[in-house]
Amino acid sequence: MNALISTIKRIRLKQILGLAFASCLLFVSTACSTIAQATSPPSQTNDPAKAYDVRDASPASGMNNYSDVDPRQGRTGAAVKTKGLKDTTNRNVKRDGDVVENVKEAADEGGKNLKELGRDIKKGARKLPQKTENALDEAGDSAASQVSKLKANLNEAANQAKRSAEATVD
Repeated sequence: MNALISTIKRIRLKQILGLAFASCLLFVSTACSTIAQATSPPSQTNDPAKAYDVRDASPASGMNNYSDVDPRQGRTGAAVKTKGLKDTTNRNVKRDGDVVENVKEAADEGGKNLKELGRDIKKGARKLPQKTENALDEAGDSAASQVSKLKANLNEAANQAKRSAEATVD
């Protein structure tokens, strides 16, 4: 208890007032800062009543009969893109004719492509024995050259070992 009383006696009034002044200065500077002020997001209109016009919201979408789309943003982009896609599809259908005919033509082309693939495979299979023979000849030549190199290296190593042994004995 004496230690607590002595600690309290050591604290000066000047230190307490300095701490109170610093904390007040911190609160005031934070409250008056322009960075910390809450601002509303920029809108296309200056009238806040028009920024959230509930008459534009369709009751079929969104929670509480409000639109899920931000009313401040334009909605014409999606509609234009959708209309363009529909027009392109209609032009393609009119240009290409009947869909059933298009599917039949695609199936015929696929059959032709498979026939060509089969011909290419047959040609490759005919050339396979010659290619295999060439590959085996090259592999044999390569193996023979590697064996001769290995033999030369072993002879060199044996001669080196012999010289080292003779040098050790002397």
